[in-house]
This record gives sequence, structure tokens and C-alpha cells, in this order.
Amino acid sequence: MTRSYRIPLSIPYLGAEEKLLVNQALDDGWVSSAGPLVGEFENAIAQLVQVEHAIATSSGTAAIHLALAASGIGSGDAVVVPDLTFIGSINPIAYVGASPVLIDVRESDGTIDVDALRRYLDDGCERRDGVSIDRATGARVRAVMPVHLYGSPADLVDLAALAAERELFVIEDAAEALGSSLNGRPTGSWGSLGCLSFNGNKIVTTGGGGMVVTHDADFAKQARYLSTQARDDPREYRHNAIGFNYRLTNLQAALGLGQIATIEDRLARRRGVAARYRERLAGTGLRFLEPARSAISNNWLVSIVLDDAKRREALIATLDAAGIEGRAFFVPVHMQRPYSSARRWGDLRVAERIYAGGVNLPSSTGVSLSDVDEVSETVRSVLEARAPTVTQ
Repeated sequence: MTRSYRIPLSIPYLGAEEKLLVNQALDDGWVSSAGPLVGEFENAIAQLVQVEHAIATSSGTAAIHLALAASGIGSGDAVVVPDLTFIGSINPIAYVGASPVLIDVRESDGTIDVDALRRYLDDGCERRDGVSIDRATGARVRAVMPVHLYGSPADLVDLAALAAERELFVIEDAAEALGSSLNGRPTGSWGSLGCLSFNGNKIVTTGGGGMVVTHDADFAKQARYLSTQARDDPREYRHNAIGFNYRLTNLQAALGLGQIATIEDRLARRRGVAARYRERLAGTGLRFLEPARSAISNNWLVSIVLDDAKRREALIATLDAAGIEGRAFFVPVHMQRPYSSARRWGDLRVAERIYAGGVNLPSSTGVSLSDVDEVSETVRSVLEARAPTVTQ
């Protein structure tokens, strides 16, 4: 069957509710961050993530920046992060003047290796007055930022216990994991603060946007204050701190509210897509990134790992020729020029190996099962080293 469209990786899934709410915002004239739907969207996300407070932001990166700033992290501090993540997880650490410490990841799902984190804190740091000090750099280790890679929850149980023992903030990068959970508890709700993204490729989108979520009223107050240029007087423009213009607009919140209304259907559709890939690619020998048994992924992206980089490149090229978007995994942070000299713990071999063989497959909420079957057949053709049937 000839196909007249390209199968995308992950695109917005829009319906009548979104149009209704966006038109309502336009009709009411509320298009800026002052509109009433921003608060409604914050409340809806807080309820979904099961936290007390939610602060809407202009992006997921802005949410991470605010979370770090609200925690008081700055110059001379270090934040421990997994090596395999989007650079948007790392850049905000530099924004506040702190430095990242790169830790390897788990083979199973690509999330931070808590055992490696413990070894770093035990062997790479010393305790002074209740603070972990990096032996090599002298930096104060203030926080750890688990990233729920492609929707799979990190090992939050052991990580949270270790962080509490070592008096570290946990700042969850849950940008890719809205709707995921561990032991029945939503991602984003485990840490001191959590950070979400509503970028156009996410399961729930506002076009571009994010959210800081927390149980802590003081953190929430500080994050909200900083997000609005740190304005101190409701009548006059007085500012006693340097803030940021990080608020979400009412139009974006309208879109988000419409998206949230069908979140359970979206998650069910993604589960169906992921299950179909596993069924169609069974017996090929490739490996899927898999969440832990106690975890439920939102299946934002279906992620496979091949046995070598050359075969990965061949697969991506074959998919592209067939009008299918396949995307390589994030480049490990230590391989990025701005962070090539960043503090590392261990050899980071797992992150390198997963990256070298990793491919994300089309996973849109609205992708048809017939398209999933075609993608699967194309993948299978590369693994079995036979020529694929190209349809465009």
C-alpha cells in the first residue's frame, strides 16, 4: 500500500476540547500569563501528579532552572546527573553557576545507576559538617537529578533513601514522564521538586511549556516568585532579586487543559503502541529499554537498542528512506563539547553503549497500528539483513 505521508516520531494529538478552550481564551481576551486558565492548568497538573503545588513555566528547561534556583543551588555546588540525558537537563545547572557530576546509567532502562551514585558519595566525596564534598573538585554536592528517560521511572525508592541519608535535594527531571509511576506513585512527586515539559512532542503539550511541582510550600513560593521577574510589589515595579520571565501564557494553558482532559486515553493508546512493537519485533534479538517491574512507563517513546552503532545507522537510514522517522538516543553528556571536561564518576560505559545502539521508534498517540506494523517490518528487515520494501 502506497503511503502519502511520513510516519513521525511523536507529534501532538489534538481534539475538539483543545479548540474549544483556546477559542474561549481568545474570545475572553486572555492571551498572556495573567489569564485565569493558567491557575486551572496548574491545579489540574498538581492533582494528576499528586502534589500540593504546581507552577507553570515557559519550558521544561525553565522549570529545571527554577527548581535549582529555588533550592538555593549556585556557585561552588555540584548536582549529580545521569550521563545519558538531553542537554536541557544539564544546562540549567550551569545557569545557576553550579557544576554537574556525571554518573553512569542502568543497562535495563538507561536511568541513573543508584549503586554508582552511592560509590561516588562514599569514595569520591568526604563528609564535612553533614555536607558531601567532592574530593577532586572541592564542590559541595547539594542535589541529585534523576531523569526518567523516555518515560521509564528511575529507581526513586533507593535514590530517595540515599539522598535523605546524605542530605541531598532530589530534583526529578520528569520532563518525559508525565503519567509514569513507581509503586503506584506518580513521577514528579518523589523529589524535593519535580520538573515537567509540555513541548510539542510530549504526550500532553501546550506547544511549549513546563511545570515545577512540589509538596513544599516554601519551594513553590520561591519558584513562583522567581518565575515572574521576582516582583516584590503588586503596584510598583520593585524587585529585590534577579528573576526570570518564565510564566506560561493563558493560551498555552487552554491547550494544556484540553490535553489533560483525555490523558487516560492518551496513555492507553501509547501502551497499545508499545505492546504492538513488542509483539511484532519478538524473536528478532533486539532489546527494548524496559521499566522496572514496580514501575509503569507512560511509553512516551518506544526505545530499542541494537548491538552496534553501524547497524543503528543502517536502521535509521533505512527508516528514513521508507518515510519513517527514527531517532538516535541522546548523546551522552560527557561527549558534548560544553561538558567534555565535566566531573565524571566511573567510565560511563553503559551510557556510551546504550547511546551507540539506541533508536527511538514512532510513538505518537495517534499513530495507527498499521503504521506500527510497517515500522516493525522495516526494523525486522534490517535486523535480518534483507532489503526492505520502501513505501512513500
